[in-house]
Amino acid sequence: DELILGENNLGALSIDLQRQGEDWRVGLNSKAIAGTVVLPPHVFRGASGFTAADRPVQVQLEHVRLPKKELPEGAPEPEWVPSSLSPLDLPNARVLIKDLQVGDGSFGRWALSLQRTPQGLQLNDIDVFMRSVQLKAKGDWTDIAGVRTSKVQGSFTSSNIADVMRDWGTEPSMSSHDMTGNLN
Repeated sequence: DELILGENNLGALSIDLQRQGEDWRVGLNSKAIAGTVVLPPHVFRGASGFTAADRPVQVQLEHVRLPKKELPEGAPEPEWVPSSLSPLDLPNARVLIKDLQVGDGSFGRWALSLQRTPQGLQLNDIDVFMRSVQLKAKGDWTDIAGVRTSKVQGSFTSSNIADVMRDWGTEPSMSSHDMTGNLN
């Protein structure tokens, strides 16, 4: 089997499907993605049947490796177009990705919880460690009458800013014992 995500063919994929009580455990293993997803029965009802009280989908992935879209030489960067995905289409979920990569770039470890609301999703317990920076945050992603908005509030910390600069591909021009900031 091959995994196709959007316009990306992520190659060969091994799938192990097992019943666990009333849930389905899906094991995924490929160069692009490896880990498990546990699906409670309510996810098969479709988005119109999702409620805030539903048990969350459990996503635990060892790695996700997405290809970077290659453009023909000299071609301009395409204009960014928002996704048609609505937060109203997603169930409650707890997500852990231990290693996220896009092309050759490492985007570190990601964890978050999605909790349904009448207008979309609360993003809780966002915990990201990427390129020497720790981000802790929360937010909302809403869809009200087809108008989608998102809001994130949090803080980031790191030790030496010189390490951060190196990890982001720049020559360090300063150093520090610690670094903190807020995101709003």
